[in-house]
Amino acid sequence: MKRLLLFLSFASLIVIANAQTYYPLVDTNSLWSTITSYQDQEPEANTYFTKFNEDTIINTYHYFKVFITYDSTLINWSNNGYIREDSNKKIYYTGDATQPEELLYDFNLVINDTITINSFSIKEKVDSINSINISGKPRKRFYLSAIHGAGDVWIEGIGSLLGVLNPQYALIVNGDGHGLLCYTENDTLKYIIPGYNSCYQLIDNVFEPEKNNVNFVIFPNPANDYFITQSQQQAEMEILTIQGQTIIRQLLQQGKTDIDISGLAKGVYILRLCSNDKTEVTKIVKE
Repeated sequence: MKRLLLFLSFASLIVIANAQTYYPLVDTNSLWSTITSYQDQEPEANTYFTKFNEDTIINTYHYFKVFITYDSTLINWSNNGYIREDSNKKIYYTGDATQPEELLYDFNLVINDTITINSFSIKEKVDSINSINISGKPRKRFYLSAIHGAGDVWIEGIGSLLGVLNPQYALIVNGDGHGLLCYTENDTLKYIIPGYNSCYQLIDNVFEPEKNNVNFVIFPNPANDYFITQSQQQAEMEILTIQGQTIIRQLLQQGKTDIDISGLAKGVYILRLCSNDKTEVTKIVKE
């Protein structure tokens, strides 16, 4: 009997040791900055910040108010809806307390699960799940593909790489493009798009990292029928329209890879590479 109890105790310790900590998304100590590009006018970029604060009750559910600001001093905030997270790791959002809530995230998904996001009924499937180190601690990272629309990447506790409120939703509104720039927790920067050194960007800096600290190169750029990537490690590559629709997805091996873009229309596209704990984004031009 003593041996059995010792075995059960040891097994329990193994389970506890191997269990990965879950990081809630809805946290009043977090701050997100999201960069946006506006396509209905001259090419332009701006940054807005998002935070959650001031709990409230709506239809018996406990929500936090969502606040946003375009003010780099973080002084003037405006209410932009309500958000909540339940015990099943699902996150719901509503822009208006009188309207039904929408499902933004489900961090209990496993590979091949599908999820229908928001009132536009965009259906996504989980292609793969791995971990990314944030401040030395692993968090789950979800790669999703959409039946109609753009793919997405979620990080536990941080949200979509399109912006915390933007899994699919923002990319089909007014043709604007959105992307997460920074995530801060307890006034400590936890995540920033590689290549950037500021969490506030203005005109002409959208999706265009500085040249330092880049782990891949592309050439030629602009390109005609193809371009070449030179990657330091295996990476998942996506080419997206400026509105955020994924049109090419390919796994890159370490070294050089030829990318055929002969079927694309002339214009500007976003190239995004994800590998290990890094996501890098840049702009490519098809002539």
